[in-house]
Amino acid sequence: MAQPREEEADVEGNDKTKYTSVNLEKKRAAAAMKSRFYEIMEEEYSRTKSGGSCMVKKSEYNEFINLIIQSSSVKGKTQHMVNAWKRYMIMSNVESQQLYRKLQKKVTNKGVTTLKAIQWKVAYFEIIFDIIHKTHIALMHSRDIRVHKLTIDKHWWGITETAICAYRELCPECLHSGKPPKAEEMTPLNMMISNSIGSLGQMDLIDYRRRPENGFKWIL
Repeated sequence: MAQPREEEADVEGNDKTKYTSVNLEKKRAAAAMKSRFYEIMEEEYSRTKSGGSCMVKKSEYNEFINLIIQSSSVKGKTQHMVNAWKRYMIMSNVESQQLYRKLQKKVTNKGVTTLKAIQWKVAYFEIIFDIIHKTHIALMHSRDIRVHKLTIDKHWWGITETAICAYRELCPECLHSGKPPKAEEMTPLNMMISNSIGSLGQMDLIDYRRRPENGFKWIL
């Protein structure tokens, strides 16, 4: 009577081993994705920072928190303190201090439009991947960038469509599905008809926005 129990134990042990192996593979794949994601986004951060990118790194995030704290305790505020106080606010809990972006949203009620103050949690650069990853899994690997953006924007500020697109193009499960969402498909061009030679020209572009190369998204 002992033999069946031993066989059942062996089967359970094999199932646990397979489950552990699959989890390890998923963790390795996620780690590889994360590494490549930040390689891409480091270039994007450097390229857009001078133009006023909404992405902030952890060091800048902490600096804003320190400026807001200092501005509440000193009389002569520096311009950096004033700017930080106008744009951000801090909400604290036992574990940490969370930075929030101050924004205004138009609200229409009975035909009257007013501005309502809202606060969004600031997502600093180093946690962007984790936020997009959790959202992507929750959305069952949806390929629609707009759906991701709308979902994330309900809670977080500072995550761009470029970051979401970079993540999607690295997701192994999404790469198996080669067809892009209809919203990203290129509208067919209409032929231009001219009665004289050389008066009009037409160029067709190949859409490579889903797989940009060195910043280039179209092929002529």
